[in-house]
Amino acid sequence: MIITKNIKSFRSTKRAFKELTLQKKWIQTLENNSEETKSRKDVIGHATKFYKQLYKKKKDESTLKEEIDNKSRVNIVKPIKEEEILSHIKTLKNEKVQGPMG
Repeated sequence: MIITKNIKSFRSTKRAFKELTLQKKWIQTLENNSEETKSRKDVIGHATKFYKQLYKKKKDESTLKEEIDNKSRVNIVKPIKEEEILSHIKTLKNEKVQGPMG
């Protein structure tokens, strides 16, 4: 069926072979901004452009990371107090060693 359809419509056995060997649905047309793209090269181009736009870094993310300087890092991760360490040591069982999971 695929071979006959491609030979009748496009006079191409190469296209039928690609469609059969990929074992995937082949996008024959793609609509982008009310324009219909039919060539395989253009479909791949539009898909590539779409995913580049989708996964590119946003300016807000990079500027936010730059704004976190050393002063704000100190506020985020506060130093451990000696009292905290001593209280946790007192809760440990005698003659037992803590494992890797705490």
